[in-house]
Amino acid sequence: TVGVGLDFNEHLMTTIADQGAGKYYFLDEPEKFAEILHNEFEHARMTVASNTAVEIPLTDGVTLIDAAGYPVEYRNNKAVFYPGNLFANQSRSLFLTFKLPTNAEKNFALNGITLRYQHDNTSRTVYLDEPFQIACIRDKTQVVSSVDKRVWEEKVLQEDFSKLLDEVAADIGNGSRDDAMTAINNYEAEQSERNAAVGSEKVTANLDQDLKVLRHKVEETFYGAPSAVISKQKKNAQELQYRSYESRRSVQ
Repeated sequence: TVGVGLDFNEHLMTTIADQGAGKYYFLDEPEKFAEILHNEFEHARMTVASNTAVEIPLTDGVTLIDAAGYPVEYRNNKAVFYPGNLFANQSRSLFLTFKLPTNAEKNFALNGITLRYQHDNTSRTVYLDEPFQIACIRDKTQVVSSVDKRVWEEKVLQEDFSKLLDEVAADIGNGSRDDAMTAINNYEAEQSERNAAVGSEKVTANLDQDLKVLRHKVEETFYGAPSAVISKQKKNAQELQYRSYESRRSVQ
């Protein structure tokens, strides 16, 4: 799906693309439309894994509540989502959010996580060799010491900050400057507390620089004549939502 200009529903376009295991584009200039179609045609010729589906068995009260923004289906005690096609020499990192019981110390093991896909019109399945382990523990220092700094940095910048952009985009679109600023402040407080223990320079830069730019964009959106503000609300909401969408689905 391709959204051109300002008068379209970006969330509807994203949903249609996700349900069809496709991709969504936002264009501010219609002249770029032909380039998008050309790139999609070239990508289709390079596809090595199509109809991809990730299946995660859920046990002991564990639930998958977010899969990099993709729609999640639940059937037969499994969470399933469809992250789209993979092309030659591509790799992807997807950050998943689970909800699990925290009323007692316990280890949770998710066995049999699978990736199903098609290659050369043949169905294939890849299994995660080891169970995916999640531990609920009381000692915060033990939690911090178990954090992989590099992966946590990637999660904050690709997943958490992108979620913030999506939330701020929705607040701007709804005309709520205060809600957008509250979301930014909450993100800053939460990530600052965690980063005080992890000590990531990249996350520090995100908090110092990216949030400053985001706050300025929110303030600028609601400054000016009412007609200008309405136009900026549409444009900035769509741009931020698209940045969030692109970041959470980035490929290498």
